[in-house]
Amino acid sequence: MRTIVVHRSKYGHTRGYAEWLAESLGADAAEVDETPSLADYDAAVLLAPIYVGRMPGVAPFFERAAGAPETVLLGATVGGADPAAADGRAAIDAAIDRAVPEELKPRVEWFHLRGGLDYPRMSIFDRFLMRYPLSQMRKQQRERGETPTPISETMKSVVDFRERAALDPIIERIRALEAREAADGE
Repeated sequence: MRTIVVHRSKYGHTRGYAEWLAESLGADAAEVDETPSLADYDAAVLLAPIYVGRMPGVAPFFERAAGAPETVLLGATVGGADPAAADGRAAIDAAIDRAVPEELKPRVEWFHLRGGLDYPRMSIFDRFLMRYPLSQMRKQQRERGETPTPISETMKSVVDFRERAALDPIIERIRALEAREAADGE
């Protein structure tokens, strides 16, 4: 089974996951702007960062996916939001909804990975964009009487939530597809 891992990364968290995943799967890898024809692959995995509620720069992947109806599509968001928390999951789902063309939404199976923040490396524009959502997050946490989450506590520093083991569900899914393809070929 031929698989490709496609990613977009601005500060390196998503790229790190993409490298780990491609290595684990023995898959091809490409940056989103260099996505080849997906029709040449049995499966394509997009690793996409979420920046301030958006998944920027992933359109080339979806353009190629539209031309490859037989290719299995998996996606993994990478961001600071905790997908286990209700507000984190809602933000992730909203970013996916905005980024994925309507006709492709049923074809993509999604996974969610924790990334991180490298505030000192962020551009001035990205720092500005982070201020409002984080201030709103802290306000909501105070109103609910909650302890601030790690992401709001670590603002203006470097935080990395990545864990290689977080890729296991994606690897297991690809391995299941490979096993099914092997069984169908017998």
